[in-house]
Amino acid sequence: MKKRLFLTMMLLSSFLGGSTLTINAAAGLKAIWCRTAPTPTLYILYDDNESYSAGGTYDGITITAVYTDLGSLYNKGESGYTIGSTCKKVVIDESFQNSERTYNSFMNLEKLTSITGLQYMITGYTTSMNNMFSNCKALTSIDLTGVNTSNVTDMTSAFYN
Repeated sequence: MKKRLFLTMMLLSSFLGGSTLTINAAAGLKAIWCRTAPTPTLYILYDDNESYSAGGTYDGITITAVYTDLGSLYNKGESGYTIGSTCKKVVIDESFQNSERTYNSFMNLEKLTSITGLQYMITGYTTSMNNMFSNCKALTSIDLTGVNTSNVTDMTSAFYN
C-alpha cells in the first residue's frame, strides 16, 4: 500500500508580495535542487530511506541543496540563484502521489518551462489548484495526461499572469 502524504498549505505574505507554499508532512518529503544540471531542475519526492545532501548526487546529477521544509520554495537557493529565478524544470516522483492540496505549488517559478510527473501531484485527493501555476511566465504548456481533477473545487488564479 502506497504511503499517503497529507499536505497542508497556508497563504502567507512574502518578499515578492505573493502567496507561498508551506507543506507540513511526515519525514521523508524532499525537494532536491540541482541548479548546475544541464537544465536547472527541482525534484520533488517522498523517501524515508535515502539521505541526500548538497554535493551528493541524485539521478546522476550533482545536488545543490535539499529542502524538507518547502515553505517559500521559490525564494530558496543561493544568493542570486533562487529557485524562483532559475528553476526551468520540475520533476515530481511517483512516490509523491496522493497529495491532498497543491495550491501555490509552482507559484513564482518565473523561468519554469516544463513539469514532469504532474499526475503524481494532482490526483483524486486534490481539492484546490488555487494559484498553482500563477506567475509561471515561461510555462507555455502543461501535459495533463493522467491528471485527475475530479475533486478540484478551487482553481482561482491557477494560471494567473
